[in-house]
Amino acid sequence: MVVHNDNGIFLDPVRASARRASASREIFAALLSDADLHLQPLQLIVERAAELADAEQVIVLVPVDPDQPRSDVDQLVVSAAVGVHAKELLGQEVPVSGSIVGEVFRSGEALISDTFRHPMRAFADIGERPAFVMLLRSGQQALGVMVVARNAAAPPFGDEYFDLARDFADHAAIALTLATARRHASEQTVLADRDRIAHDLHDHVIQRVFAIGMDLQGVTARLRSPQLAARVAQSVDGLDAVIDDIRRSIFKLQRPPAGRRSFARRIQDAVEHLSGDHREVTTLSMAGPMATVSDELAAHAEVVVVEVLSNAVWQSGAENITVEVSVTDELFIEITGDVGGIPSDDQRRIGLASIAQCAEDLGGQCMIASPPDRAIHVCWRIPLQDSSVHTTAVAPI
Repeated sequence: MVVHNDNGIFLDPVRASARRASASREIFAALLSDADLHLQPLQLIVERAAELADAEQVIVLVPVDPDQPRSDVDQLVVSAAVGVHAKELLGQEVPVSGSIVGEVFRSGEALISDTFRHPMRAFADIGERPAFVMLLRSGQQALGVMVVARNAAAPPFGDEYFDLARDFADHAAIALTLATARRHASEQTVLADRDRIAHDLHDHVIQRVFAIGMDLQGVTARLRSPQLAARVAQSVDGLDAVIDDIRRSIFKLQRPPAGRRSFARRIQDAVEHLSGDHREVTTLSMAGPMATVSDELAAHAEVVVVEVLSNAVWQSGAENITVEVSVTDELFIEITGDVGGIPSDDQRRIGLASIAQCAEDLGGQCMIASPPDRAIHVCWRIPLQDSSVHTTAVAPI
């Protein structure tokens, strides 16, 4: 039994296994070293897989929403690629249902095909080639799917690759899990420091600026000169703007690290971080196919939730806040609170005018109400008929 390498030399299984073990050790060492804390784990894995398999293309697809249970995942996205047209492949999505990668993701069973076809841009147009599809797993957790494709003129994958490839994939997945956990611990340390700074800004700096503004308002009432009173009032408005800027900075400090997050995760993160100590009275409900909301529209929706909740929680002292998000033929966001309120003359100052304008620009509507009982009621709806606000689906593999 032999294994072919990139120089046309045939290796026996022992030497092939040694190459696999060496690559696995290199992955472990690189991903777990202090010097490579920010190394992209998946990219390193596909590079080593390409070397071991003499492949012209290797890609790894992971769930669009990594927090979803395996049975609920409906889309996989190319998160790492090496070889020809690698840049064009990154970010392309493939449905789990009806695709080979989806079948492997669901079943966990590797597949080999001498005539593997893939409709993704920069992959299918290369033509028929021998390819190997395997699951990256750590224990019972499915991390993603690796697709290894050789040149059409290269020897096909034989059955002997199953054990070697599966062994490499398992070791790579373990290293990936350890590296992810290590990076997560490092990020949590940074977030803890940011959270402390955010609380100091909110509990001390904002209160001091607010107190200064109150003092100036008291002085304004005693001024005889209308011109001087107007200047002081303008300064008070400036302090209000500073407070709003600090609040936005607090939110940015408390946001999770940048990266690809699903629409549902973005809304959940916004509600969690903005609710603060009021999380026990903040209710979030979501319904409908959240994955159909484009990244661009998701960013606008996140701003809506941030603007309304920042006012409701920090400025108006609202309690029992309810955030409802639904996706049908439109994206609909409704936020209500039983106390507090949004004075109409403050809407522009707190940024609500901008979300109303955003809704209009997107062909939707925004309703902002503050009834006499000072309840909060904001509705923001955007139609989804426009293809620009849909995630483009890729034909099954």
